[in-house]
Parts: sequence; C-alpha cells; structure tokens
Amino acid sequence: MKTITVEVTHEVEVTLDETQFTPEFLAHFASYMFDLDGVDGHAEHLAQMHVRGLADWPDTFIEGYGPAEKMGIAFKVLDQRTEVVS
Repeated sequence: MKTITVEVTHEVEVTLDETQFTPEFLAHFASYMFDLDGVDGHAEHLAQMHVRGLADWPDTFIEGYGPAEKMGIAFKVLDQRTEVVS
C-alpha cells in the first residue's frame, strides 16, 4: 500500500454584506454553531465551506447563514494548486 501526501491550496475571494453580520447575528450564530472571530472569521469559514463543496452561490442555503444571496455571500476562486509533497 502506498501513502502519498498532497498539498492542496485554494485562494478564494469571499464577498459578504458586513451589515448582515450584526452583534446579534454573531451571538446567535455562536450560540448554536461555534464562535468565530468577527466578519474575518466568518469569511475564512465560508471560504473553507466553499472549497469543500458545502457552500455555493447564489442559489444556495448555507447552514448557519441562510440563503447566500440574502447575506450578500459570493465566492470567486482566484487560484487553486495541488502538489505531491511525498
């Protein structure tokens, strides 16, 4: 059996309507999902969800956020690289 280590890197531009990320929204999200560090933390989380195929747009419901379009959420993959490292 062979084990191969592959490095996968994605660079994703996340657009979101920061006015939707109110203190009330952030507290509510943290109460039933997990705590993230402000709008930047949500952008990181959303980018990870997008590259894993768990968040697409514009016609999708994103768990914890609702309809992507309502939250102003959009994604653009800027770069994608893979490399066998061992």
